[in-house]
Amino acid sequence: MKSDIEKLEWLVSHIQVSPARTFLSGPLLNAYDPMWYCGGKRERFLCGEFRSIFQDIWGLLTLIHRIEWMRRLALKDENARELWRSYTAADINSFHTETRSIFDYSARIIGCSGKKPNQARAESFSELVGWLGENPGNAERLGPALSQIVQSAAPWFSEIRAIRNQIVHHGAFTLVFAEPDKGILFQIHGLDPSEYLSFKPVMFNEHVADFQLYCALVMARLFHFLNQVAVEVKRVFGKGGFPGDGTMESIGLDNLKCWSERLLLALKAIGEP
Repeated sequence: MKSDIEKLEWLVSHIQVSPARTFLSGPLLNAYDPMWYCGGKRERFLCGEFRSIFQDIWGLLTLIHRIEWMRRLALKDENARELWRSYTAADINSFHTETRSIFDYSARIIGCSGKKPNQARAESFSELVGWLGENPGNAERLGPALSQIVQSAAPWFSEIRAIRNQIVHHGAFTLVFAEPDKGILFQIHGLDPSEYLSFKPVMFNEHVADFQLYCALVMARLFHFLNQVAVEVKRVFGKGGFPGDGTMESIGLDNLKCWSERLLLALKAIGEP
């Protein structure tokens, strides 16, 4: 199992930034070919779910770009700072919702790609995790590789899911603190940060997190998970895209690379795995 540092190193090395072009490369981005629509029912279904994942990734990268763009505007204009805090809080809420949606699309892809696709309960990632835990035989029904991918992502997914559910269903809300020159410091009011153990390295203090670092960690873990899914799906179906890695161009990638480099330096400085 790769460490967070290894996942961040992969992300930083696969985002290429230049005046001419900024893009991300990786197995996920070549996971399918639109010609899958010419295949069977399962292949057409997979194509649609991968397309939905890409749309949500573009959504996340747009949020990242807008959050940083607003921070820089607020640095120049003191009158915009209250708006910056409000807009950023709303975007952080959306960040959690989009991330949860990507996991649910991924669950349906995984369920459809398993050894016995008609037996896996995979309408959502939470349902898939629960189904795997009900019976040791379910891991064999899904397949060892896909089961391992799900189980390795389950702990930190459960934290993201809990945050999203508290915001959407239970009245928790996001607060953005301090001034924009301090970064993007936020708290989900109504949550106990001590319960979210896998995100401790991105905490500014015991109650407040640094969104730039938090976002970098989530995205590094997310791309690692999605790349694993893509590689296994291509192996199962024996097709998908052209050889090698695909690419994606998007706003927000330059910000994500910068934030990821910040977190890498911080984790290496304190000796985090």
